[in-house]
Amino acid sequence: MWIDACFARPPRMPGSTGTGVENILDDTVSSKRFQETRRADVHNAARPRNARFVALGNIMFPRLCALLLSLAAISAPAYSALDVDISVAAKTAMQMGSGHECCLFNEGAVASDGKVVMAPFMGGEIGVFDPSDDTLTYFSAGDAGSGYPHNPGCTLAFTIPNDGRVIIGPCVKGVGVWDPSDSTFTFTTPTNWPYIYGQVNHDFGGLAVMDDGRALLVPDNRHAMLGIFDPSANPADSLTLIDISGPDGVDHHLGGFRKAVRAANGKMVMCPVHWRDPTKVCIFDPSDDTYSCIANPDGIRYASTVAMPDGRVLCLPASDPMRAAVVDVETNTVSAVFLPSTLTCTGTGGMCYNDDAMTSPMAPFIEGISTPDGRIFLQPFAANQLALFDPETDTFTLIDHQLTFPSSMDPHLGKYFNHKPPALMANRTIVMIPNQVGVIGVFDLATDTLDTLLPGSMAQGEYLHGGAFSKAVTLNDGRVFLVPYGPYDTDPSTAAVEAGYFAGIVYRASCDLAPPENGNLGSCSTTLPVGSTCSFACDDGYEVTADIECGQGGFVAATCLKPLVPLTCCERNMMLYGFEIGRDNYPSDL
Repeated sequence: MWIDACFARPPRMPGSTGTGVENILDDTVSSKRFQETRRADVHNAARPRNARFVALGNIMFPRLCALLLSLAAISAPAYSALDVDISVAAKTAMQMGSGHECCLFNEGAVASDGKVVMAPFMGGEIGVFDPSDDTLTYFSAGDAGSGYPHNPGCTLAFTIPNDGRVIIGPCVKGVGVWDPSDSTFTFTTPTNWPYIYGQVNHDFGGLAVMDDGRALLVPDNRHAMLGIFDPSANPADSLTLIDISGPDGVDHHLGGFRKAVRAANGKMVMCPVHWRDPTKVCIFDPSDDTYSCIANPDGIRYASTVAMPDGRVLCLPASDPMRAAVVDVETNTVSAVFLPSTLTCTGTGGMCYNDDAMTSPMAPFIEGISTPDGRIFLQPFAANQLALFDPETDTFTLIDHQLTFPSSMDPHLGKYFNHKPPALMANRTIVMIPNQVGVIGVFDLATDTLDTLLPGSMAQGEYLHGGAFSKAVTLNDGRVFLVPYGPYDTDPSTAAVEAGYFAGIVYRASCDLAPPENGNLGSCSTTLPVGSTCSFACDDGYEVTADIECGQGGFVAATCLKPLVPLTCCERNMMLYGFEIGRDNYPSDL
């Protein structure tokens, strides 16, 4: 189709370096990014960078492309604000020793039946949230909580690919599997599980499910070994340990990865986060169970690891706040990429360090997530800006935010949002759970803007407790579920705790509509509830393009256009030579 040519990336303009913010945000929009955004039914075609792209997008047929794009355009109507519901009570207040009220669930993942399965941390129970009726049910964690009172210590939950079960772990004493087919939790302590009674397990700091359904247990900071857990094997023999210590047999060689993510060909990449020896980025290949490492430039430590759509991996900066890295498992390379010099953090004078001597660095970004348009959204930790990484150019774009700390908080600690990954809501909005700043963050991918949410029941000046939630999980219906962790606290200036723990649900209640050009609201009203449909009415000589249906991501756009009339041979030739034909109601598939 001719219209495809209009979406091609235009040539770089003379004098453009291709590295500035203006190139990433304004000059161009890649074919993949523009088309994927359209298919997601997100209304962002009226963004300034798209409008500028129409002007630059095609050198040979500028008028033709402008007309074709106008016919295919997606309108950008106003939306009603998101809201958050905390009426789902998780538990009444409970004591966990030494007078501390903590901590319920540490993670959550969606099983094949659409329910969220939550990993027990100190409560000794599995939590299961059913989005069909917004209810929360509890199941015994069994042996996961025995032997170490009130502390199964389970840290993560992942759905097994093409299976639907949920792996929970690593826990203090092993790994568990939730089966949604019969609502059962099977906990396994392999005979070779590296467990010291009465201590939280530091041998494994993370878990990641691989394409073949096995789980990779990632070393933390005590021992240099990987674990491979097979949920289909005999429980006693379900764990395989792989020694990754150095040639001298001393475990100071490695350790301290804490996280692994999937790269190209299913390989699992681990970027070093611990101080012991961050000289290597390491890779596990599940196709042959081999382990290898790549030299890490200058021994930089990283805050976290994010998988990118092109099969590479982005390591977020930590020990050098301005320096990240891109890992390519196809070429076995680790390449440094640098943040713009305009990055500032919450340290004194905007420094990304806790001290004036610059010996105690802050991590500017703590987690990231791949977006539908191919970029990587970076969640701010100490940074005073949001960031977007473009894998096509390997460059960062910083976006200022206006978040401020409650007066009782210490901004020097620089903890805007929790260290868990954010969630993507209905292909449009990034949802981040609070840390010190005490609010839920929502980043709109259609406008690249940050907003904040608080429950409508909260009074002015109240904030959420920084540890109220442990994870944001995208539900199949488009909403985002917030896993309950710590007790709900509305006043950060005091230690007062409300009556218990609460889950959260981020949702959209309605869509705001405006009359279309060349028509009126018809059967619609200015506010359309989620799940409802309506139709615009058009003026004489115009036809409506589609019905309106409001969903969690907004609504599929509709407008009033003149009926399409095929081009005559004469009109086609005139357009090819750049002449006006006096109308724009012709088919786009020339």
